[in-house]
Amino acid sequence: MNHRLITSTTDPHIIKAWTLARGGQPAKVATTNPSKNSGLLRIDFGVQDENLKAISWDEFFTYFDQHNLTFEYQEQDPESRPNHSYKIISSS
Repeated sequence: MNHRLITSTTDPHIIKAWTLARGGQPAKVATTNPSKNSGLLRIDFGVQDENLKAISWDEFFTYFDQHNLTFEYQEQDPESRPNHSYKIISSS
């Protein structure tokens, strides 16, 4: 990611709008290490990945809030196209 263009948020409206604008859906990793809380949630952009399981937005944000997570993302790439780069990290 280009660090000068990174934005951080915990606002569910921004996260959902950013995701839907890029054709993404909330997902979780089917097999994960429970000690790494931020590793569980993902955004599925339709790439075949047998480890991802679709979840509801309610489930996504419940887990997001319970584990005090932050969504880091890029709005556009250097050519002003929508960017799919994101991270879900611990806020603490």
